Amino acid sequence: MEHWQSLLIISVGRDMYKNHLQELAQRSCFNLPSFACIGERHDHAPRFKASVNFNGEIFDISSYCTTLRQDEHAAAELSIIR
Repeated sequence: MEHWQSLLIISVGRDMYKNHLQELAQRSCFNLPSFACIGERHDHAPRFKASVNFNGEIFDISSYCTTLRQDEHAAAELSIIR
């Protein structure tokens, strides 16, 4: 685990990973994380699957989420805990 990852795990709530990842990038002079999303927009049940590019590494989540917001936070969380 890299040093930046351990700093974020200490006090991050699940819905705050994306915000903390962006703040870390700014403090560390990294490029801001960029998110990409694949969506299946069914009228009754939309599904999203995101990936995040952070500091040159791409992290993909393995499952679908029901909202884009949940999806991006899950990808950010994955980039932090890996």
